[in-house]
Amino acid sequence: MVDISDEHKGPNLSILGIFFGVGALGMPLILSRFLGKVPELTILSIVGLLILLFGLVFLFVPFPPSKHEQGTTVPWKSLFSPLLLLISFYLFFQSSVESIITNWTTTYIGSKGFISKSQALVGLSVHMMGIIAMRFVSASVFRNRTQTAILWICLGQLLAGILLMHHGQSVILVFAGLFLSGAGVSAGFPVMLGMVGQNFPSISATAISFVFVIALLGNMLINYFTGLFIQRYGISYLLPVIYSCMAAMGILFYLTYHRLKNKPKTKV
Repeated sequence: MVDISDEHKGPNLSILGIFFGVGALGMPLILSRFLGKVPELTILSIVGLLILLFGLVFLFVPFPPSKHEQGTTVPWKSLFSPLLLLISFYLFFQSSVESIITNWTTTYIGSKGFISKSQALVGLSVHMMGIIAMRFVSASVFRNRTQTAILWICLGQLLAGILLMHHGQSVILVFAGLFLSGAGVSAGFPVMLGMVGQNFPSISATAISFVFVIALLGNMLINYFTGLFIQRYGISYLLPVIYSCMAAMGILFYLTYHRLKNKPKTKV
């Protein structure tokens, strides 16, 4: 998607993200209708078969030619560009926030006392709806807006969402916070991966792989230590962890923005 998009790399990646969100939101709802009527192993087998069939389709899809001859290696020094490192560690914390919200939100909002377990689970679907909705807006209404402007908007939405989750005293306010937090994390990967493709076109695949390695490390490490922290101090300390990650994201994106702004011929 990055290589075949001459322009609007971020919005096009948002379109791709919409399908990811629809699958994450819709598939559990569809499968839940068959639980108790069809054996779970049968359901998993059907899902696996569908994935295999869609995978086979890619055998017949023409992809852009390789940018490097077989056996050619990318110089490691090019992966330690300050811009690429800033993007990587932004996604380090972005991935962490996404994982923390997904894994711990139901426990946190359930601890408020006025939200049942079933409502808390519905809240995760509301969060995913926020991701889908904002990615749709980014790919359509905001298609011609600069990607940095979209990401600033999303960071504001993420902050507003977490504040509502933190201080909301009704189901509606907490659900509004979950929706806004979903919208807030929606642009991180599409925008940042679009920036990687735009600023590192000759090594885009390698650079994106490098970024994903850093992002997944953040997902695993911070989520793991969050679990230890909550186990020792209680679920009420979940929000300070998220606020800390958000502060790191804001600082890293500010530095990324100014590095892009000072780079010749880069639209920010």
